[in-house]
Amino acid sequence: MNCIHCGKRYKDPLELYNGKLICPNCGHALIPSFSVTRENEELFGLSEQFFYGYLTKASRAAAGGEGSAHADKDEKKRQDKLLRQAIEYCRRAAYSGHPEALVRLGYYYDNNYVDYGRSDSDRDKIAYKYYARVLYEEEQDGAGGDGRNTPVERRLCAAWGKGAEKNAQIVKRVHRIRRRAAIALLSMLSMTSEELARQEKYDLKTHLDRLIAANVIHEGELSFRRGELPQADRVDKIFKLLLSFGRQSERSPFFGYYILSGAEMYRLSRRLGGLSPREKEACKLLVQGVPVLYEEGKAILDLSQLYTLARKTNTIAPADSVPEDLPAGGKYCVFFFNGNCDGVYARKSMIEEFIEKYDVLGEGDFSLLINADVRTYGDSQSDVQIAEHIFYADDLYYVKKFADKRDVEEDVEQHILTKLMQK
Repeated sequence: MNCIHCGKRYKDPLELYNGKLICPNCGHALIPSFSVTRENEELFGLSEQFFYGYLTKASRAAAGGEGSAHADKDEKKRQDKLLRQAIEYCRRAAYSGHPEALVRLGYYYDNNYVDYGRSDSDRDKIAYKYYARVLYEEEQDGAGGDGRNTPVERRLCAAWGKGAEKNAQIVKRVHRIRRRAAIALLSMLSMTSEELARQEKYDLKTHLDRLIAANVIHEGELSFRRGELPQADRVDKIFKLLLSFGRQSERSPFFGYYILSGAEMYRLSRRLGGLSPREKEACKLLVQGVPVLYEEGKAILDLSQLYTLARKTNTIAPADSVPEDLPAGGKYCVFFFNGNCDGVYARKSMIEEFIEKYDVLGEGDFSLLINADVRTYGDSQSDVQIAEHIFYADDLYYVKKFADKRDVEEDVEQHILTKLMQK
């Protein structure tokens, strides 16, 4: 594909922590035009075949047949390979502008099939962008047009070529794509985190009214109400993410942080301490935690109290490195650095340099990082929420290559990441 800004060809775009696609040559944001070609139709078709193959094996596992919990590890590897192939082909089709692939990729983020370690809020934000792309043309807050023959629908029809809007079969297909995206978006917003639900951009009723007005869905045919998803075991999720760093994967993060209670951080340290010597050797990790203090709605890290849960190769911390009697109501910011980071734009020397710099947390830069996404909803400490973020090799490549350019995309978190790299 060729960048619309610099004209240079690239194979894969950079995908940043927030889901933005960036040209690896010039650093500008990429929003592919809708386009359906023989190549991306084949890619999407293959992606769907792999995904349904994965679902078939997973359902058999759930029923206790082939691929069950008692089957050998090779069967699980085959399932994982099918899912990786499905996501890879879907990404390639979506990046080239295939409308159905865009919706499916949003579904993968929405349902935690891709980039497992991301926080629920980050995954929902990325899924929103893909769903909104076919519903509102691009991620924006403006109202959509009324009626079936809206500009966005005409642009989608045009993906099949000139005059395609007069082809009844294509018009029906486009309407099915938009309807599928609308139902997925509304379902996601009905169960999204409180952090996002409080923001007007992600308000369920606003989107329901817009989609009814645009005749994508009909009033009264579907019912969506705000609910709450059952809370997963956060410690188990983080532990599985960290453990996965010792295995080959589609792509893995290099740096991130979670906000945990004292009890959760203690449990995580015990889980890490219980790894086998082989697992410890495979996981090149640095995991550290510090207390989070709150002053006037701001989060400050107390670097005088530093707990190390893991330190690179074969150095999982002793089980008693995190005391069991931490304050029950306290919050701790737990950072991880992954020495096994992989991905198209992973540069081992770059990642190792970053980890070496932060063998021990320093200065107040990390406080700046987490303050970039602090939300205050009341006057007490319990009303302060901090978004959790995970960064990938693409983020690191982006800030290293384009930090000195003023005309590239720059979010607060990316700016702080740039400061950390230059330290």
